[in-house]
This record gives sequence, structure tokens and C-alpha cells, in this order.
Amino acid sequence: MNKEELQKLINQLLEQSISDEDFTLLKKELKSSKESRLHYLDLCQSHSILAEKYNALIFERPPAKTVQRKVQEESHDSMNEDELQKLINQLLEQSISDEDFNILKKELKNSKASRQHYLELCQTHSVLSEKYNALIFERPAVHNKRNEKQEENHKVRIISFATMITSLAALFIAVFIIGNKQQSLSVQPELVSETPFRGEVIAKVNKAIATEFEYGGLDGQTIKPGSWLPTGSYNLKRGILEISYNNGVAAIIEAPTRFTVESDMLINCQSGRLSANVPESGKGFTVETPCASIIDLGTEFSVIVEEDEYIEAHVYKGQVRVEWTNQGDVSDKLLDAGNALRIIYQQSDNSKFVETIAAGIDLKRNFFIRNLNEPESEYSKNILALNPVLYFPMDVTEDGNIFKDWSNYKNDGTANIRKNQSTILARGKSGNALRLAGVNHKSFIHVSNYPKARFNEISVTAWVNAHSRPQWATILKNWDAFNYGQFHFGLNQLGHLDVEIQDLDGERHHITEDIPIPTGSWHHVAFVHDGTHVTLYRNGKKLTKTRINGLRVNPNINGLGIGTKLSEVDGQADKGNPGHWNGRLDEIAIFNHALTIDQVKSLNRSGRLLSKIQQEQDSQP
Repeated sequence: MNKEELQKLINQLLEQSISDEDFTLLKKELKSSKESRLHYLDLCQSHSILAEKYNALIFERPPAKTVQRKVQEESHDSMNEDELQKLINQLLEQSISDEDFNILKKELKNSKASRQHYLELCQTHSVLSEKYNALIFERPAVHNKRNEKQEENHKVRIISFATMITSLAALFIAVFIIGNKQQSLSVQPELVSETPFRGEVIAKVNKAIATEFEYGGLDGQTIKPGSWLPTGSYNLKRGILEISYNNGVAAIIEAPTRFTVESDMLINCQSGRLSANVPESGKGFTVETPCASIIDLGTEFSVIVEEDEYIEAHVYKGQVRVEWTNQGDVSDKLLDAGNALRIIYQQSDNSKFVETIAAGIDLKRNFFIRNLNEPESEYSKNILALNPVLYFPMDVTEDGNIFKDWSNYKNDGTANIRKNQSTILARGKSGNALRLAGVNHKSFIHVSNYPKARFNEISVTAWVNAHSRPQWATILKNWDAFNYGQFHFGLNQLGHLDVEIQDLDGERHHITEDIPIPTGSWHHVAFVHDGTHVTLYRNGKKLTKTRINGLRVNPNINGLGIGTKLSEVDGQADKGNPGHWNGRLDEIAIFNHALTIDQVKSLNRSGRLLSKIQQEQDSQP
């Protein structure tokens, strides 16, 4: 079907004027054409009204769970396995009564163990795969050949909107999601495990920063900002994902992480890092791990799972309850803001936990990414008040491709993220920082142009955290291998803080600290050229001062490399000596005037206050 014909049918669907005949045509088209399915889903993602209808009506999404509902679910008495298997056998034989079908439906909705047993059988029985979503959401009518013939001869009539949506539920869930699985079972049974289950669309993707998944969303669709995430299992191989639910719960997931979206009140994390921010409306939201459950009581918390080793829960605001089992005995502990718990576990061959050990640990304040919206801090206000020509607080776009320049000149930087890097962001001095892993990942930011200093004065400031000291490691450089720009700021071949300046005569001068830069901690670094002298600073202290005859005002280099020295020709890393930074970079700013010593000291002080303020905020109840 061409796109115009497809759109016409979708419009009729929205206007509630579609006939049975046209509805059947649409159903057939969506079943047979992946392109048409993707077009429909794109409409859902592009228009919030359609997306809301898609969640609330197509899938008949139940209301958000409350703590009371969760308690009711926990009190459900699960059916024993023999009774469950008897009902499933009747379903396979198509001899199940309406009453027994409703009993089975209720059991699968309320019992995770029963759902798991059913899904395991789906691997070998395609009929069960077909029926799964009908059981969880709605039971479709049973048709025999006689009924099908009667339907074909039935007069065309206008169907109600409720009927239309009900049919779409069966269409989108049973037909093209499970249908694909059924085809795999009959043709290539070994591929079933490679196409994970995708169920109800339940969470909105707010940000997907350089993400790469082993398998995408519905029909394998790319998971991108503005799309919707269905229930199911995911392997986030690269990047950072931020999702939110209708109940207000938001979660940030950092690669590499394997997780399963169960519902708007439950997510299972098998390995990796996850942070959650839970309002009152989401109280009771739970993160399940291989050995423990972290149950929110209205809070902000983070979880890390090191598979087959330990899990950790860190609470920044409010309170959580951690529940775990040790050799059959159930234990639990309330964690208040500012506290953390590690549970070490061992697993036997049959996946039963044989031993768990719980131990209190220090709160990791700067380990997790807990907010992808760069905050406006006192430090950023101080920077902007000094009129920078370039300022990167490491604020990224929703897809992570662009780093925003907060100065008035808006010379945004392009992120160059290599495939083998899990994420380019980490906790920074304020908000988030650029995370670089040196020659292992070779990532960087490229600024194609920015205003150069014209009057012999320039100042550059940054917060840096070096994990190691590679030779000629780059903080930021207007420089390449053959053309020299205005400055070259980073480390020298010995790992000392170093700036190289080109003067009015084209001569180059190094101004260098006399000791290697300490690793593993944050340092405020700066250099100031006032037209006659260049002064190098670290943590507000003057390190050295050298007389320089002005500044080259018309360099041959337009661009700027952050984290790597770049080639002016193609904007890629210099092939000879790229000087990849290994560590974190944050709050980078360039000024086309000379900062005073008091201004440099003030920036250092306000930056150091950020840590204290953040610590106080993390300790709030």
C-alpha cells in the first residue's frame, strides 16, 4: 500500500469512521508490511495525543499502581503448578471455558512465577505465544472456519472506537510482535532468543545519549528521544538512557546495563547502573536485582549490580527498604538519605542463592549520573558574568550528539564518540562532565569555529580530573600538527600542567608547572595572557609567570579540540600525536580578555563550594 492510502486509513481510524472492510485492509497491511508498521509507530511518537491513545487505549493500560495495590498483589495466593499446567493444556487444546480462561488470566496478571512458567512454554508452543498478550490484556474472540466465512459475508458497518482500539490491541501485540516470534519458531527456532519479548508501551524516552542496544523497541525500532519503551528485556551496550513513567517516576540507566522493564512500578536490573527519582505518586517503585529488592519510600536512589559479585543501594534523598534472602531467611533494612548498603552474594549452579552478606558502605556521591539536565549553579553564573566567548558546562542535547555552548556566541561542539566507549558522560564538578578514556576510546568534542582573541589578551579556565597522565594530553587546543593556533593547553610529555602560546612574532613558548598533575581528584586550572605575561594557575594558586610578546591574533587554525588535538583539515584526531585525555573535563571557558588574579581565585572558590552544596543536598531527608 502506498503511504497516501495508508494515511487515509489511519485518518479514518482516528475519526472513528473506518468500515469493517477498510479496517481489515489496514490490519492486513500492518501485518505484512514492516514499513507501514513503522510509519504508524512514528505517528505515535511524533504526536503526543496519538502516543497517549496508543498507551491508554491500544494496550488498555491499567491505572498506575499504588502501594495499596502492591500489597494486594503480594497477598495473591499463587496457583500450584499442576493447576496452572491443566489450564494451559486446555488452552492449547482450545477446550478452555470462559470461566477457566478468566481464572488463568487473573493468575497470570497477579503471579510473576506463573507468568515466567507460561513464557518458558512459549519458547516451544507458538499457540501460547499468540495467546499471551490476549491473556494479559484482553481475550480475542474464538473463530472457527464457519465464523470466518460469516464474517467475510457480513455487511460493511461502522465500528465503534472502543471496538477499533480493541482490535488494534490484538493487531499490534499478537500479530506483528508475537507473529514474528511464531515465524521464527517454525523456520529458525534457534533465533527465538535473539528477538526479545516486547509488550505494552509503558515508558517515554526523554534522552538517549549515544545509546546502542542489542535489540530495540517494538519491532526492533530504534530507541530515541520521544519514542516509547515497551515492557521487555534490554541490553544497553553504550550510552545513557533516561525514561519516565506516567506516575512521575524517572530512571537514568548507564551502559553497560542489562535490565527488564516489568511495569511502571517495577524494573529488574541484572547488571549495571541505574538511578531513580521517585515522587509521592510513585511510592513503592521497586528495583529488583539478582539478590535483593530495593523498594522506594519516596526518594532518590541509585543501584549498581556487579553480576555474580554484589549489589549496592545508595540513597540520596528520602528512604528505601532493601529486602534480601540469606539461605532461606528473609532480611530487610531501611536506608535513609546519606546511607548505602552492599550485599555480597554467591550463586549455586541451580541459581539458588546460597549466601548473602550485607555490609554498610560509604555513599558514592559522584559515581552515578543522577540528572541529565545541567543545573545553573553559582559557578556558571560567575562564568557568564565574566563574558566568555566559549563556555561548555557539558550540557548535551537529548541524543548526545551536540555539547551546548552557554556563551552568547553559541558555538556548539560536536561529540565524536567511538563505538567501544560505554558512555561519554560522568558526574562532574557541577552536574555532569565529559568522560574520556584516553587512547582506549579516542573520543572528543570538536568546535569548528569560535571568536579568537584580537587584542593580545586571552584567559582559559577549566575543571579537570586526570585518571592518568598521557604524554601531551589535551584539555583544549587551538592547534594541530602543522599549524599553530593561539594556545595548546593540557599536559606536557612528563604529565605536568602546560600551556603553549604563539606570540606576535610566531614564536612558541611553553609555560609549565614543575610537578606532575595529581590524579584522581578535581583541579581548577587556568592560564591568563595579559598581553605581556602569561600566568599559569592551579586551584587558585599562581604556579609560574613568563614574559611573552603579545599573542598571535590571526592563527591559521579556526577550530578547537576538547580532549584531543585535532587536524584542521578534517576535524579528526591528529594521527601523529593526538594527546587523548584520560579522565574527566568540566566547566571549560575561554575569555578574550585577561582575568585578574582575584577573578581566578573567586572561580576556584565558587567551584569548590559546589561539592559542599551537593553534599548537603544529598543528605536532605
